[in-house]
Amino acid sequence: MNIFISYSKDNISFAEKLKNDLSRQDLRVISRQDIIQPGDFVPDKLIEGINKADACIIILSRRSSDDKLLQDELILAVSANLRGRLKGIIPVVTDKHVNVPYLLKETSYIDFSNKSEYQEMFQSLIKSLQILSRISPKNTKKAEKRQWEYILTSKMALEAQQNELQARIYAQRLRIFSIVAMVIGILGLLAIGFISLFLGSESLRRWLLALAILYISLAIIAIAFVVRRLIIYFQQKRAAKK
Repeated sequence: MNIFISYSKDNISFAEKLKNDLSRQDLRVISRQDIIQPGDFVPDKLIEGINKADACIIILSRRSSDDKLLQDELILAVSANLRGRLKGIIPVVTDKHVNVPYLLKETSYIDFSNKSEYQEMFQSLIKSLQILSRISPKNTKKAEKRQWEYILTSKMALEAQQNELQARIYAQRLRIFSIVAMVIGILGLLAIGFISLFLGSESLRRWLLALAILYISLAIIAIAFVVRRLIIYFQQKRAAKK
């Protein structure tokens, strides 16, 4: 049985271990690293490698969504699966709380996040591959019809996934910005308070009071801005799940 395995750079060590273990089970395992040489046209090589496989394993981690080639391989694998060239796609998860791609939302995955359970999960993977090996080729006419339905909806699905990722990154940056803004505001107010204790000028106190009000106003604006962006983020996340 031929297996195409897709993974991002941060999963190289795990992927190599998995490839070696699968090879010991008399399975032929290849990845983009094995088939792409300098000067090759990458899309053609990916299509060729996936079309020659019987099944595809997609390794997912917290950072795998940042890997463009992995996303391209996922789309090609789903397309090949719909056309009947692949017998199935098996997602493998290596981290807790992984953001599963939209195209695999309805596909059950094998959880390798707990290293102590590696052998148990590996046996589960082998059983899944054995089941796929007994599947006969799909009806190509029906598969082609499903592929066209997939093409019409996949673009919107991928855009929703990308929007969700961008919103999550933006929300994280905003949280950092809000913390920094509040810390600066607090330090500024403390500094104003200490200065006012040692300097008794009435005009200076009024000036410091105005500055304190300005600090508080800026902090409120920053918090309101962050809250608004977080609301938009959760709305986009909810929409992406539908």
